[in-house]
Amino acid sequence: MLLILGLNACKTAPIYNARDISISPRSSATEEEIEKTIWYAGRRLDWRISKVHPGEMQGVFRKRDHTATVAIPYNKTQFSILYLDSENLDYDGDEIHVNYNIWIKRLAEQIQNEIGFRLP
Repeated sequence: MLLILGLNACKTAPIYNARDISISPRSSATEEEIEKTIWYAGRRLDWRISKVHPGEMQGVFRKRDHTATVAIPYNKTQFSILYLDSENLDYDGDEIHVNYNIWIKRLAEQIQNEIGFRLP
């Protein structure tokens, strides 16, 4: 049983980038409102979100000795979550620890949920 758990702990998969996720066309939100919504969504999942410049934020997620850093470009119609860097996630240029992909999918879902909840 321990051998199976050990093998799962090191599993990698092709890196996932959440690209061009649509924001509801019914939304009349400003880019500033979308920025705040992305920040709130990240905070709910323990991401540190900061503004890089208008239209782009950066997210950093730390769990134990693992770190993932992503770019979050956005506008009034869509957002993306794109890999920037990582530590201790076995990234080889194509594949990364499966937990990274889980974290990105959860963040994308949380942003979508927040957008649906917060924006007009």
